[in-house]
Amino acid sequence: MSHTNPQTLERKHYDNIKVFSPDDILMFLTSRRKANWYLKKGIAEDIIGDASSIKLKFKPNQLGHHGDDFYLNEKDNICVCCGSSCELTRHHVIPKCFSRYMPAKYTKHSSHDVLLLCRVCHEKYEDSATAIKMQMIEPFAQNYSEVRKASSAARAILNNYDNLSFERFQHYFHIIENYLDNDFSQEALRNLANINSGYQKNWWAEYIANLENLDEFNKFWRSHFIETLKPKYLPHGWSVDRLPSLILAEQKQEEYSL
Repeated sequence: MSHTNPQTLERKHYDNIKVFSPDDILMFLTSRRKANWYLKKGIAEDIIGDASSIKLKFKPNQLGHHGDDFYLNEKDNICVCCGSSCELTRHHVIPKCFSRYMPAKYTKHSSHDVLLLCRVCHEKYEDSATAIKMQMIEPFAQNYSEVRKASSAARAILNNYDNLSFERFQHYFHIIENYLDNDFSQEALRNLANINSGYQKNWWAEYIANLENLDEFNKFWRSHFIETLKPKYLPHGWSVDRLPSLILAEQKQEEYSL
C-alpha cells in the first residue's frame, strides 16, 4: 500500500468565526461559509462591532463545545510541525482507512484529529505511517489470501476431478480440509469454490471490529504522530488523551440542564 499525495488546500482551513448562544455563551468556532448560512437562514445575527462573531437567535439543545479549550481557541493556518503557511494539507491523525469504520461517537462533530501539515511534512509522516498500517492489517490480509487459495483448490477439484492424479487431489484436499469442517459433500465444495467471488473482506473494518479498546488505538496514533514529527505548533488544547467529542458533549449537556 503506497500512500496517495495529500491534496493542497485551496483556501484557508480556519476562519475562527465565534458562535455564541442567545445568553452570550461561546459555543464553538466555525467557518465564514457556515456563519453566513446561519445568518441567511435567519437563525443567527451579527454582533455589532465584532465582524468575527455571530449570535444564535434560538436556545440550542446543547452548548456545543462550551468550556473546551481546543474548540474555543482560535487556530492558525500553518503547518503544526514546521510553521509553514505554504502548500497546506489536512492530515487525519487517526487514519481515515480505520476511522471510517469506528462508531459514530468517535467521529461525528469532531475535528480534534484533523490537523494542518505542509505537503513536505505530510509526505514525510506518511512514509512512516503507511508501514504501520500495513503491519496492523497483515494478519487479516494473510487470512484472505489463504481463503482465496482454498476456494481455488475447491474449484480445481469440482471442475477437474476425473482428470486429477491422486497426488494432485491430495495436494488440493490438504488445502481445503481446514475450511470444510469435515463436510466434504459436493454442496460444501461448491460453497467454498464460490466464496472467492463474494469474499470481499475489508481488512480495515475487520481490524477495527476486533479492537478491544478504541481509545487506546486513538492514543497510539496521536503519540506516533508526535514522536515522528515532533510538532511545534499544535493547537491549544490538543491532547493525546482526548475523549470523543460526543461523550464530552453529553457531559456538558448534563451540566447545562442542571
